[in-house]
Amino acid sequence: LSSNMRSAKNISNAYQKNPPHFFTDKELHQILNGLNLLVVTQDRFVSIWKGIEYQLLQFGVHLHYDVTSDEKYVFNKLLTNRSNHYNWDLLIWGNEDWYGHPFASFFTLYTHNQWCAIDKDDKLDQLLEELFQIEKSDERFVPKVEEILKHVFEQAYMLSIPSPNIVFGINKEVDFTPSPTAIMRLWEAKITPYHWSIRKNKPLPKERLRYYLPRKINYNE
Repeated sequence: LSSNMRSAKNISNAYQKNPPHFFTDKELHQILNGLNLLVVTQDRFVSIWKGIEYQLLQFGVHLHYDVTSDEKYVFNKLLTNRSNHYNWDLLIWGNEDWYGHPFASFFTLYTHNQWCAIDKDDKLDQLLEELFQIEKSDERFVPKVEEILKHVFEQAYMLSIPSPNIVFGINKEVDFTPSPTAIMRLWEAKITPYHWSIRKNKPLPKERLRYYLPRKINYNE
């Protein structure tokens, strides 16, 4: 789950200001020292895990890796998790094909879904079913999302990590605004009269030669 989501940030900030349990670093080391966890991951996520491992090593926690370049290998571990007993503790897979709506992450928490690794959580299922009936524009939507995130946070079902921004390199004579959903509506893109396909061999006016700075669009605000 991306910690870039505003609701995830709110939960994290609230926890830091008023933690329900507070342990000193020494106490955490006494509790966690000697813990060994097996991680199933694709090789492209190893750099993320190394950052997490660096933090955990301070408390004596060691990560061991089952690394693969094959996404199907990870999915097989996930989707057959209930019918087989595996020895993995943590599993990571990328769903960057979806974004802009929390369902992109939440569908992995609905226990009636085969993508979910949680055996049973009636409260979580009820919260998700309530969310499914609320439009994103409804004023109840964000509070319900945050209620789900709080429950997930307290149960330690998922780890929130920073996710990179998607970057588009576009010809400056093309007018295109990315969608907040997974579908890239390229058919909505428009070109100016100065695009090479229209002006042909005519030179660009001097004012069109200047550089454009990158523009950031934040749909969470």
